[in-house]
Amino acid sequence: REELETLNPDLKNTGLKAGMVLKTGKTVPDAFLVNNGLLIEKFSLVDSINVLNRPQIAIMLPFKAQQALTSSDEVLKNRITNDRLMSYSLDFYTGVLMAIDSIRKLGLSVDVRVFDTEANDKVTQRLFYSESFIGVDAVIGPLLPKTFNIASRELSKMNIPIFSLVGSKNFEPQPNVFLSYPDNEAMYGKMATFLDKYANEVNMVIIADKKNENVRQRLTMRFPEAKILEPHEDKFIRIDDITPLLATDKENWVLVETEEVSLIANITSVLNSTLSEEFAIKMFTTRKSDAFEDINISNTYLSNLNFHFPSVNGIITSNNRFSKLYKNRYGTLPGKYAVRGFDITFDILLKLGYQKNLLGLAQRIGETEYVENKFNYVKKWSGVYANNSVYILYYENLEVKQEPDVQLSDLSSAK
Repeated sequence: REELETLNPDLKNTGLKAGMVLKTGKTVPDAFLVNNGLLIEKFSLVDSINVLNRPQIAIMLPFKAQQALTSSDEVLKNRITNDRLMSYSLDFYTGVLMAIDSIRKLGLSVDVRVFDTEANDKVTQRLFYSESFIGVDAVIGPLLPKTFNIASRELSKMNIPIFSLVGSKNFEPQPNVFLSYPDNEAMYGKMATFLDKYANEVNMVIIADKKNENVRQRLTMRFPEAKILEPHEDKFIRIDDITPLLATDKENWVLVETEEVSLIANITSVLNSTLSEEFAIKMFTTRKSDAFEDINISNTYLSNLNFHFPSVNGIITSNNRFSKLYKNRYGTLPGKYAVRGFDITFDILLKLGYQKNLLGLAQRIGETEYVENKFNYVKKWSGVYANNSVYILYYENLEVKQEPDVQLSDLSSAK
């Protein structure tokens, strides 16, 4: 008890609570990892492929091929450029093809069927009347929540896993659904776990607007020593507001929880002005909304503040093996959708190469990581399998870099 309370000061104040993350001071041997509260043995999926398995997968994307067939070359180029769904589908599919080629080079044969949903509910529904999905081991897509929900309902009758491609709150919970895109809860959890590791070493300040009051309350419960600064009229803070809350003998970690561009611009400006030999400041958020990318937000300030944030995607370098192979094949470097197409598909195919029943396998395999994405599917109370793997990125010298992952061996869940 004494050791636990030393490593986790919150225990003295709140006691042991369900869902609490505890530092234990104990390490897990390198041959093992913790997955969903279970100690499991690490193994390589690549080295565990059974070449006698022959995965069958289906790809469902809104290619809108019918429109393309009736278009001139010039019109088609404009469609691909301006139609976000078509552009996404084509980029994603180039990554799918790269994954299929890669898995075949490992000796595993794959049967692939491709369906065009045309981003249309009726077309998607008709596919299940006109096509047989018997024998299919996994379906990737459709892209849009409405068409995805149609497919997931039909496929649940056949117990076929289906993988979403984008983040959304509009997916219907089905026991065969795998949400590949980490949600806001996963983002919060990752950043909170990262903060846990250093909470005793820094001075923490939380700035949240009223729309993010629930996040502020959660952070305050988790970090009771943190100081709170409420923005004036939910719009701005002043230097005189923040300086009394800062420490001179340790780093000051300021958590900013808002989606308002004007408030972010104000806070980053004030914090940047406060940086000095007296005050060392870093800025964090548990959710990096599009507002942080606004033209009015200074990247120089974010870099000066060593801004940290959770991200679905890791950092990809242009000289990695996948990028080189992609450029040799397509004449250009891969975009993030092409990389995601590769990562999702390669992960699914590797798992199917190991065991055909993905529903039974999900709970027994830990985190897997590829070019720019990682996956750890955990079954939620709603019945879906959700990917909770997230990266921590940060700004430094006007570049975005990646923090080393928080090791699961450093932490133990009380769930």
